[in-house]
Amino acid sequence: MAEPESKGRPAKTPGSEEPGQDVGAVLPLAVVAIAFIIMGLALGPMILADRRNARILREGVPAKARVTKIVPTGNYHNEQPEVLISLEVTPNEGEPFASKVETYMSPVYLPRFQPGFIVDVRFDAARREDIALVGP
Repeated sequence: MAEPESKGRPAKTPGSEEPGQDVGAVLPLAVVAIAFIIMGLALGPMILADRRNARILREGVPAKARVTKIVPTGNYHNEQPEVLISLEVTPNEGEPFASKVETYMSPVYLPRFQPGFIVDVRFDAARREDIALVGP
């Protein structure tokens, strides 16, 4: 059976739709995709830092470190300030070295990290700049 042709308009074949007709379906998908990209860019570094920190705490070389300086960065997460702690790390074997840790810390623990205080740390033997504070 032949389909009737519409008067004055050619019959539509698959793929012959006019551009812009399916925007209603594509636009929400684009918005969701952009939202995921933005979330990944915003949260990605924090997630990677947490994983790196967990790996160092699990596999790192234990050492003592003397706090040489503590500076607030001005950033906050869950009402906890981010601080940059400068350290002089003294491993059990090898020469002492300087390092820095940037972390969010409850104000309750800040007195434990004042200049001159000794703290426990762990560091990656292959990359000494990768260091983690042990405990709060």
